[in-house]
Amino acid sequence: MKITRFIIACILSVAVLGGTWLARAQEVGDAFLLYPVKFDGSPGKGQPTPRVPSGWRLVSTSGGRAPNETNLWFQDASGSVFMVQGFKDPNSREFLVYHYVNEIEAEK
Repeated sequence: MKITRFIIACILSVAVLGGTWLARAQEVGDAFLLYPVKFDGSPGKGQPTPRVPSGWRLVSTSGGRAPNETNLWFQDASGSVFMVQGFKDPNSREFLVYHYVNEIEAEK
């Protein structure tokens, strides 16, 4: 449950902040510190912050192959399903996503 909350908080940080880069964690209320989701773990700005299309909604999460990997499952209005894969960097609190998205296209 903790990883799901962390992932949702990371996704919300991307959506709410509109891709703005955060160098440090940002406090959100009394319960969370928000860390940006990144494409890589390089220091500084690195790759652009990933953005989730506004028409996608998070429908599920699942574990990946490695113990620290997570799959984020989204669905758009047409019914197509998209899987974004990522992992938590074991040396930091960052959640990093891979540069690709897998799609299961809805029948037309």
